[in-house]
Amino acid sequence: MAQTAAEREACQADFEKYCPGVHPGGGRIIECLAEHLNELTPECQKIVKAHMPN
Repeated sequence: MAQTAAEREACQADFEKYCPGVHPGGGRIIECLAEHLNELTPECQKIVKAHMPN
């Protein structure tokens, strides 16, 4: 998944809080963030929803 710097920045704190130790690749980060979707910041929720597989 290609991410912009803005997308990474918007989700960085949520990633560190909910997905420490998750290694990039294979959609693992988005999958982890999606599992915590309701707990993420609104900005990160938008990004995760946009990148979630249908």
